[in-house]
Amino acid sequence: MPKLLLALLLSQAISGESVPLSRAEVILVHVGKTAGVSVTRWMRSNHIPLYYIHGRQVSRGLACTNESRPIVITIRDPLARIVSAFNWRHPLNNGTHGVFRMRATEREMYSCFKTVDEFANGLVTAGRCGDLARQVMRHPEGYAHVGEGVAWYLAN
Repeated sequence: MPKLLLALLLSQAISGESVPLSRAEVILVHVGKTAGVSVTRWMRSNHIPLYYIHGRQVSRGLACTNESRPIVITIRDPLARIVSAFNWRHPLNNGTHGVFRMRATEREMYSCFKTVDEFANGLVTAGRCGDLARQVMRHPEGYAHVGEGVAWYLAN
């Protein structure tokens, strides 16, 4: 199956799991690269209506006015999560999400860093590559999970 088609099918399968907030029994915040797909599949197989949040921040209104529904947040060791996110997206790894919807600045960032260790070192390096590494962590939108940890999802 072509990688782009596989990525689109997976995206549709996951986004299709969400029900309107008014009908949800659980609010699921899927932090990227933390087994959110597995959790979503488990909830679906157990017929648990869920409101699915992924790739966007949780609104303060939702977090503060939610009276009865549990909020489930998928988590993972932060270092393991960023290593997984970096490798999952890096074009050199030919993964499903390699260059799918990759912006020019993201391509440039990956051209600077072949490994997550180089990326980590880049965070304290001067120059364009260092600037890109810091941008990913400060403003991660558009960089497919790398800088979007738990703190990003709950920043509102």
